[in-house]
Amino acid sequence: VSKQAVADRFMTALQKTEAAHDPGPVAGLFADDAELTNLARPEPARGADGARQFWADYLKAFGEIRSEFTLAVADDRAAVLEWASEGTLPN
Repeated sequence: VSKQAVADRFMTALQKTEAAHDPGPVAGLFADDAELTNLARPEPARGADGARQFWADYLKAFGEIRSEFTLAVADDRAAVLEWASEGTLPN
């Protein structure tokens, strides 16, 4: 699978996750050995279950959230995505 295909799947999944307020689409992209980090978390989220919790926590931080991707560059080794998000607080 090309890195561009992986980037495309992530972009689509994140937008589906945000629109449905359901972590499933984006969390489903992560393998059992995944590690997700965030400056607000002292420890990385690990594995598929950790990815689901990571994205559920992301959604809980917002009433509504929508991300717009502004750049997606990929080669055979890596992909880089840039996006801006706009949202509301939960209350």
